[in-house]
Amino acid sequence: MPEPKATRSFIRGRKARWAIVVLGAAAAAVGLRLAFHFQPKDSVSVAGELTYDVSQGDLRISFTERGNVKASRSLPIYSQLEGEHTILSLVAEGVNVREGDVLVELDVSDLQQQLNQQQIAVDTAAADYLQAEELLEIQRSSCESEIQKAKLDLHLAELDLEKYLSPKGEYELAMMKSNADMTIAEEELTRARNTLEWTQKLADKGYVSGTELIADRLNESKAKVQLDQAIGGKALLENFTHKKDMAKYESGVSEGRAALERSGRKSKATITQYEAAKKGKESTLNLSRRRLAKLQDQIAKGTITAPQDGMVVYPNVEPWRRERMIMQGSTVHENQRLMDLPDISTMAVDVQVHESWVDQVKEGLPSLVSIDALPNLNLKGNVTRVGLLPDSVNRWLNPDLKVYQTEITLDSGADIKLLRPGMSAKVEILIAVLKDVVYVPVQSVTTIDKQQVCFVLEGEQFVAKPVQGGRYNEAFIEIVSGLKAGDRIQLNAPAPKGGKNVQNASETDSLAREIEAAERASVPREKARRANEKPRVRGAGDVSEGGGKKRNRDEDGSGREEGSRKERNAERDEIHNSAVASDPKAAAPAPAGAAAAKALPTGAQQDATGATRKSADATRGGAQ
Repeated sequence: MPEPKATRSFIRGRKARWAIVVLGAAAAAVGLRLAFHFQPKDSVSVAGELTYDVSQGDLRISFTERGNVKASRSLPIYSQLEGEHTILSLVAEGVNVREGDVLVELDVSDLQQQLNQQQIAVDTAAADYLQAEELLEIQRSSCESEIQKAKLDLHLAELDLEKYLSPKGEYELAMMKSNADMTIAEEELTRARNTLEWTQKLADKGYVSGTELIADRLNESKAKVQLDQAIGGKALLENFTHKKDMAKYESGVSEGRAALERSGRKSKATITQYEAAKKGKESTLNLSRRRLAKLQDQIAKGTITAPQDGMVVYPNVEPWRRERMIMQGSTVHENQRLMDLPDISTMAVDVQVHESWVDQVKEGLPSLVSIDALPNLNLKGNVTRVGLLPDSVNRWLNPDLKVYQTEITLDSGADIKLLRPGMSAKVEILIAVLKDVVYVPVQSVTTIDKQQVCFVLEGEQFVAKPVQGGRYNEAFIEIVSGLKAGDRIQLNAPAPKGGKNVQNASETDSLAREIEAAERASVPREKARRANEKPRVRGAGDVSEGGGKKRNRDEDGSGREEGSRKERNAERDEIHNSAVASDPKAAAPAPAGAAAAKALPTGAQQDATGATRKSADATRGGAQ
């Protein structure tokens, strides 16, 4: 039988509250362990409080971060094929390869088909280009012939004009002939008239017949007509024939010049057209050849070889990135990193430095490195790179956590043959060594009214004494003034009134407030949910409908809420008591964790709080 809706909601709410209580208890336990970790071994108890004798000596300023071993110089191998392609084969991870060895083979069958089609396109474009080139040469020859013919016609027209107008030319000869014809006609007329006069005289005397007289008169008329014709021919030559011939020859020259200009322009336009056609065919051929060369290059890039000697390391695939793992049969895209070829002759460690320390980390600082897998191997190195911006991945996952990628290069003389990329390491970065300074544990300093103080033992009481803190590490802080070596102070400085610092609140108090706020918010939501639910059918023992039933439901709900609240308080007390019972030494320094954080400068407070948050976040992640 399925559970009622109200019962399921109650169970889910109870589970959620259990999870919140467990997370709060885990965070409190982390704070207890952190405070106990900073408790010096030589502390003694006075009047129920642990004390510490102020020390003087060299104080090493350093901090520890965890990281991963990597090769200092690593060559990434990327897929340079456009689009997506399937991995046919690849070298196994961890294999040492030589330069030129095949690393990855990608499927390029579709590119091979495109290559065959492109080869046909190149051959066709080459034939079209040769044809355009031959047509251009033919057209150039034809245009040259037309230009030469036009030049010849112009030359002949100019010669005709020159022949007509030059001395002893056609016009002058025609005029001379016309003048000669007129002179002859005049002479003939004169001779005919003289002959007629003599014949007339002879006829009057009867020496000639009338017929001869008539013939001489006819000859005179003919000579007169011929003279008139000669005079008219000369006038016609001067007034009409000469002008017509001049216009004809001049027009021939002009037409020849225009024809020559037309032939030149037509030839230029035609040649330009054929040159453009040739250039277009040439561009098509070059484009086809470039595409062919690109396909050949892409096919060649389908087989990736090692550019140098090294060991094959596959990249880590982040869960939020939509990239498949590198394996045979998987699909990869262009510019996707397939593997790395690290040069393991020089090794380094990548760590993430918290923002509270990054301003003190500089290139060249010495570092001590230990490897988790090789506990007996201690290495030395130097900081070689500090990130300028916070790590983008962590900034996206947790905007409140600012860490900077830092690289520590191991000394070349170190024994690094056993190291492998990806090994977990712990790095201690040495910032400075303070010579002969006074220092105390960080939890011995607290802040009251914006003044750092330590509680110094005077007689039977601890008296707050102002101090000036200096540089610090994860356990101790330098005291610039206010204390001297040998002073006995309270190890765990009490928290100011209200249980919180002027700058930071206790992490455990914050979690407790969150739990109480969640509980207060759950009560009205539970009431609103029950108010919206439909009335359930009750059994025979239920009260009757009306005001009595509603009053009984409200009383029943209030009773369940009160019982749940008491049950949650009892569970919280039981968890707290069990934590104290399991670690009784940590019960006393519990407030000192908050006091130690309050005593530090702003950067140290952020670092200590950040360490507690990291542990609490890890606990939350495990619980979830």
